[in-house]
Amino acid sequence: MISRASRSALFAAAAAVAASATFSISAAAASAPVEGNPAAAVNQLAGRLLGPLAAEHPDGNLVYSPFSASVALTMAMGGAAGETLAQMEDVLGLRGEDTHAALAALIAGVTGEGGGSLNVANSLWAQDGMSIEAAFDALLRDFYDSELMLTDFRADPAAARDAVNAWVAERTADRIPELLGERAVSEITRFILVNAIYLDAEWRHPFDVEATWTDDFVTASGDVVEVEMMHQTLHAEYSEASDFQAVTLPYSEGFEMVVVVPDEGTLGQFEQQLADAGGDLDAVLGAPTTPEVALSLPKWDIETATTLSTALQSLGMVDAFDADTADFTGITTDEEIFVGDVIHQANITVTEAGTEAAAATAVVMVAGAAPNEDEPDPVVVDVDQPFFFAIRSADNGAILFQGHVNDPS
Repeated sequence: MISRASRSALFAAAAAVAASATFSISAAAASAPVEGNPAAAVNQLAGRLLGPLAAEHPDGNLVYSPFSASVALTMAMGGAAGETLAQMEDVLGLRGEDTHAALAALIAGVTGEGGGSLNVANSLWAQDGMSIEAAFDALLRDFYDSELMLTDFRADPAAARDAVNAWVAERTADRIPELLGERAVSEITRFILVNAIYLDAEWRHPFDVEATWTDDFVTASGDVVEVEMMHQTLHAEYSEASDFQAVTLPYSEGFEMVVVVPDEGTLGQFEQQLADAGGDLDAVLGAPTTPEVALSLPKWDIETATTLSTALQSLGMVDAFDADTADFTGITTDEEIFVGDVIHQANITVTEAGTEAAAATAVVMVAGAAPNEDEPDPVVVDVDQPFFFAIRSADNGAILFQGHVNDPS
C-alpha cells in the first residue's frame, strides 16, 4: 500500500485558487488513466465530478458516491468499443486488459475488510428477447457478480422501472426507494446497468449521547442555525494548513471519515484544490499528526439525487451519449444503443453511534492510541461552519462517499 506521506508528495505543489463555485479541470488531469490502481482511479473520478456537482450545490448540501459511479460506468465500458471506449477510459481513469479484474479485486477488498458493514450489488436489466454478447454477459458475471434481469421495456416501461427501484431499495435497506423517476424509463430503453452500495458502520470511538447538545452552526449563506452538536476528545489523525483543519475518524469496520473544515467562505476554494489534485485527498491534506483532539461535530442527515450525464460529457465522455457516435456493439448488435442518462442518488446519516449511507447509480441505455499526561492541550476542531467530508477505505484510500455540508439542520 502506498503510504500517505508518499501520496502526499505527489501533489505537494497543488496550486490554491480564489474561492469560487466555478471549477476547472486541467487537460492533463482529465485524461490521465491510473494504470493498475483502481482505488486511485475511483478517487480521480471523485475529484473530476466534485467540480460540476459542487457547482450545482454551491450553498446546499452534497453527497455522492464516486465508487458507485465508477463501478456502474466501468461495467458499461465493458461493452464499449472504438472512440467510445477510449473516451470512457480517459474519464474513468482506467485502461488496459486487467481493468475489470482490478476493479473486481477492489470491490472484494472493500467489502471484505468491513466485516459485512459494506454491501455492493450489481445488476443488468435487459430487454427480453434481445441478444446479449456472450463476452459481455460473462464479464458482468465473472468480475461484478452481476444479476441478469429480463424485463419488457417496450411493452411496460413503468413495471420495469418499479422492478429496478424495488431491487435498489432492497439492497440499500430502503434508503433509496426510488432511484428511477417516472421519466427515466421508456419504450426505447433497452438496458439498465445498476450499482447499489450500502454502508452501516460504527465509530471506533462512539460519541456519548450525553455530550450532545444544541449549538450554533454558521451556514454558507451566513445564517446561524441551531444543530445537534456531538462532542468528544480523542487521539486522531489531524492535519492543518493556513486555511483549513482536518480530522480523520476511524470506524470499527475498516473505514474512516475525513472531515475538513476550511476557513470561513473558502469551502469552494478547498474543493477546487482537491479537484486540481486529481481527487488525491492525502496530497492536499499533507502528512498527519496524531494529537489529542477536542472535537465538536454536528449530526447530519442529507441526500442528493442528480444526473451525472452533463458532468461526464463535460469531462470528455461524449460519444457514449450520442446516438450517432456511440459504439456499444460489445453489449449487443441487435440495435444501435447509447447512454440516455446516468442517474445517481446518495444519502448519509451521521449520529453518535456511527454512519449509515447508501448510493445507487443507473446507466440507462436506450435504442437510437492511549492518552499521555505529558501531551499538550488538545487541538480544538469546531465543525460549526460549512465543511467537506469523505468516507474511504482505511486500507487503500478508495473513496466510497464524498460531499459537503453547508447546513446540517
